[in-house]
Amino acid sequence: MSKTDDRLKEYPLLSGGPELFLSIMLFWLLFVTKLGPNYMRDRKPFVLREIIMIYNFILVVINAYFVYASLRWLDYFNKPVLTRLPARNEWSEKAIAELPEKAFYAFTKLFDLFDTVFFVLRKKSNQITFLHVYHHFMVPVLGYMAAKLCPQTIIVEGFCFANSIVHTVMYSYYLLSAFGPQIQPYLWWKRYITRLQLIQFAMMIYFFFYGVLYGYPAIFYDYPLPLQVVACIQPFVFFYLFLSDKMLYVLHDYWINETDDRIKPYFLLSGGPELFLTIMFLWLIFVTKLGPNFMRDRKPFVLREIIIIYNFILVVISAYFTYASIGWLDYGHKSWDLKLPERNQWSDKAIAEIPEKAFYFYTKLFDLFDSVFFVLRKKSNQLSFLHVYHHFMVPVLVFLVAKLSPQTVAIEVFCLLNSIVHTVMYSYYLLSAFGPQIQPYLWWKRYITRLQLIQFAILIVYVMYSVSVNDLSGYAMAFKWLADFI
Repeated sequence: MSKTDDRLKEYPLLSGGPELFLSIMLFWLLFVTKLGPNYMRDRKPFVLREIIMIYNFILVVINAYFVYASLRWLDYFNKPVLTRLPARNEWSEKAIAELPEKAFYAFTKLFDLFDTVFFVLRKKSNQITFLHVYHHFMVPVLGYMAAKLCPQTIIVEGFCFANSIVHTVMYSYYLLSAFGPQIQPYLWWKRYITRLQLIQFAMMIYFFFYGVLYGYPAIFYDYPLPLQVVACIQPFVFFYLFLSDKMLYVLHDYWINETDDRIKPYFLLSGGPELFLTIMFLWLIFVTKLGPNFMRDRKPFVLREIIIIYNFILVVISAYFTYASIGWLDYGHKSWDLKLPERNQWSDKAIAEIPEKAFYFYTKLFDLFDSVFFVLRKKSNQLSFLHVYHHFMVPVLVFLVAKLSPQTVAIEVFCLLNSIVHTVMYSYYLLSAFGPQIQPYLWWKRYITRLQLIQFAILIVYVMYSVSVNDLSGYAMAFKWLADFI
């Protein structure tokens, strides 16, 4: 109750604690999952055609109204979409005047629950999926929390606008389909409803990350903790569940199926790419937003000794993989053989090289600290788009090749060229860290960029020609996309 503004305490369910609201939600959950199906087990389905038509018509009207109402709340998009959150107790006269409508919008989410009740009474159990139940449970919870804890924020208004558009279309489909099979030919647009829902979730995820995380974190963190947790998690959960079967296959099962058993013992290469991508996106967010924001009012860290050690380690690693990749390529003889092996063709030599190639992949993650040090030293001029893009994409490319086709010459040629460049580049970084007295001896710095460009040119020509003369039909789809991308 202490977190609820006094202006909200006159509205039913919003005035006190969440006990009554949660009782309603839990009773609904118990009914649609246990009590209702048990009651209907030995009974014929109820015929509710007229009731459902009236119900769907009411929801079409309600949601169409809230499309219009949320447009007014958003000042017909004159309110900046990424405007800052108001302070916790900041209320404009307009926000106060909108309270009754926003409270009513929260109540309409309870009215949506009858949708599932009708499925139970009609014995349409195939419609009551985990996704359906989770969605119908969580949306009222989200509406309740937003209406109770932050009804004056643009988050409520943006969600209401997007959700009301989707529900207007969805319940219009339900209403029209209730008229019978003669109307079905005109409902060809049904297939686009799920896409519309996914666009809604994607927009909410983008809005949260760009708005809350980047635009106004200090104000957002002043809001109640339950609201912060729900706002961070739910858009991703909804998005995942709507794509659950396909998403699970794309993000996990596909990669396991396509990964050779010889690769599966290695960390990050055994399952799906979830953990690897999490590492990469955390790095990306840190070096582009979180790190610079953290360092804004702080002095640069002095990391001279750490950077000298780091650069020395990378020189040693890169020099080693220059030697190792020459061995993989049979001291240059193999590099002229552009024919790729069959997908499951493994020589004894290729099997023996797997541990080194897996370790090479791990070193590409170690390279990411380069950018982290730039952030902590406030060397923002070094964090160009090219630098960030290169440091993000190289681990991704090596991950794909190491996981899907480590026995191919592609990873070996890339490792050779990349290791030569990195040996030179990190040698320069190592020596330059010793101070200005060493600078006269670093006249060769200007050639590093040229060396990188030569590397890219050789790789582009090599890969394009290799792809053109090989049949990739037996390789994993992701590997073929990679080849097309390059």
